[in-house]
Amino acid sequence: GISKRIILVWLDSGPEIYINPEVVTTEGRGVYPESCISSAMLIIGEVTRPWAAKVRYTTLNGQQKVIEPDGAHCRLLLHEIDHLEGAVCSEKYNHGTIKIASGKPEEILSPKLRRLE
Repeated sequence: GISKRIILVWLDSGPEIYINPEVVTTEGRGVYPESCISSAMLIIGEVTRPWAAKVRYTTLNGQQKVIEPDGAHCRLLLHEIDHLEGAVCSEKYNHGTIKIASGKPEEILSPKLRRLE
């Protein structure tokens, strides 16, 4: 009878679990090419998101935490929180930026963040 929204992401240090994550504050805007396993990572498009965010969540041990993740980690959490809200990145692609992925690892694993403000 307890409602939980859970994100599991794999970072360099290993898996991280975020229970009931919520965005507390955001700052700035940036553009980043995104793809998603929801679309089999075949489609890539640029998405404009906040440049930085504070995210509050609960750990598996029940601790409340607030983090300010770095650029790529922030983008990943915002992407996954969108999924919890029922949205996928293809709904957020900036007009004229959508393309079919070539399948090269650097295309999916090494995109660059571009700060707008």
